[in-house]
Amino acid sequence: MAVALRALGVLAAVVGACSVHAAEAPQRRINLLCSVPLAWCEALGASFEKKTGVKVAVTQKEGPEALTLLASQKDAGRFDVWYAGTGEAHQQAADMGLLQEYRSPHLSDLRDWGARQASQAKYRSVGLYMRAMGIIVNTRRLEAKQAPEPRCLSDLARPEYDDEVHMSHPAQSNAGRTTLLALVQIFGEEKAFELTKRIHANVNKYTRRSTNAARAVARGDAMIGVAYMFAIANEVADGFAVRLIVPCEGVPYDVVAMSLIAKSRNPDGAKLFYDWALTPESLAIAYRFGYWHMPAHRDAELQKPVFNTDQAKLIDLDANRFTPAERRRIVDRWSREVAGLPR
Repeated sequence: MAVALRALGVLAAVVGACSVHAAEAPQRRINLLCSVPLAWCEALGASFEKKTGVKVAVTQKEGPEALTLLASQKDAGRFDVWYAGTGEAHQQAADMGLLQEYRSPHLSDLRDWGARQASQAKYRSVGLYMRAMGIIVNTRRLEAKQAPEPRCLSDLARPEYDDEVHMSHPAQSNAGRTTLLALVQIFGEEKAFELTKRIHANVNKYTRRSTNAARAVARGDAMIGVAYMFAIANEVADGFAVRLIVPCEGVPYDVVAMSLIAKSRNPDGAKLFYDWALTPESLAIAYRFGYWHMPAHRDAELQKPVFNTDQAKLIDLDANRFTPAERRRIVDRWSREVAGLPR
């Protein structure tokens, strides 16, 4: 009888230990839905694990795919953190009830636009990076054509640039959509559409990515492009005969954001990652991969290729005006009234 009781005691202890281990195990791992290139995602996971001991399982999906995946698994609780993707996409996820509110202790350390992303999303996301946009010109092609250098986005409508402009498509690219919305904010909708029609007449090609527009100008396939500044910085660093021009109207930009997923299986681990991802140490990881974005944390390092937007005139889109539905309406109007016009 005593032997049997001892055996039951041992079995109970083993079961109890297994139960404790099973309860603790999820706390040592988070599932990260990551919308930057895979190498960057993996570097984030490795750095966080080294810092905290918490393992990171990475699933890499671009922003629209990530949003679709989260929506399809709304009740599954598969992911803990969504890293990157545009602030607009994170706002859509918040409106769909896919995200949870969290106020990081680092909020007071962020630049205004990073903290503004959080407040506008009712603290269901936060800004990580700013992706500023500029004009790229091929100096050799400009000289050969004896054309004036553009100073403003509105200059892209000048007749001297006929068939010489590359820019990303507003219905297919975040950069193209950001440019269109910035023009609407600056000039008003009707004047902006008149301007975009004239710019459209000069467009040689619409690209799916702003990096493709920058590369086309660097190769000499076009004289002028509109692109994210980090893409322009990479072309300058590679030695191409190109120059960055800061638009006279101001700098359009979008925000790369981060969110905690609703019904997370490891909310404590998710918050730990979220807070760490806002630190200068974490934000500097982007530089390893040539993504020279402006970091949200005020104390984060600004390496030489990063355009310091603290010193620039920014075009801050009115969030109350440019709701997700309003953005779609404007882009749909551009598709109907501009995209099909002859060039």
